[in-house]
Amino acid sequence: MKKVLKVSIVIALLLSGLLLFTGCDNKEENEKKKEEEVDLSSVAGTYTGKYYKLVGDKEKIKDEEFSLELKKDGTGVHNRDDSSYKVTWSLEGKDFKMSEKFVGDPIEYTGTLENDRLDIYNGDPDDIWTYEYVYTKDKESTTKNSKKTKEDDVDKDEEQAKTTDTKKRLVIKMILQKTMKKQRQIIIQRILKHQQKHQQKHQLKHQLKHQRIHQHLQHLLVKYVQNSKNQWIIMRLL
Repeated sequence: MKKVLKVSIVIALLLSGLLLFTGCDNKEENEKKKEEEVDLSSVAGTYTGKYYKLVGDKEKIKDEEFSLELKKDGTGVHNRDDSSYKVTWSLEGKDFKMSEKFVGDPIEYTGTLENDRLDIYNGDPDDIWTYEYVYTKDKESTTKNSKKTKEDDVDKDEEQAKTTDTKKRLVIKMILQKTMKKQRQIIIQRILKHQQKHQQKHQLKHQLKHQRIHQHLQHLLVKYVQNSKNQWIIMRLL
């Protein structure tokens, strides 16, 4: 029983170590993901339109309001021409791509995002009929975004730590439950074996007692028959 308990404790310790090792791996993966997310988070925010114009025209249109809201999950909203359009976007280095859900086929935008300035084209940048849109990022949006990102990172770390701790406790609890179950089974088996041995011993005693009585009766009967008077009585009875 002691050996079983020792083996169970060793298994519990090994599994706990394995969980800690797995937790470290998960932490490294989450840190890598976090670094990738920070890039999007740092550029996410509201971009106010400064002007737009045709590539083939030098005149910049500045009297119309338009803006672009970029979310860190790669979605956003393009506010222009008194309407709002849903967009999806991506960023590789400073190369910016955006797809706008418009009536019919989506409009594809390409451009650059650098130093909080966004320049995008709704077609071929070399085509004179392509529109160029220029935005700059709101400073208030940048501050809020940075603060929110830090808070989100802290919340994620806390949540991950709680999840890892909960998993460890559950595994240890399961191991202890299995260990206790095995111990109970061993104890029950020992009790049953003891009861069986006791019953067998009692039965053996009972059998020996009956055997002795039977032998004693046989001995008395033999003596009785050997007596001459008893033989005469037996002969008369026959």
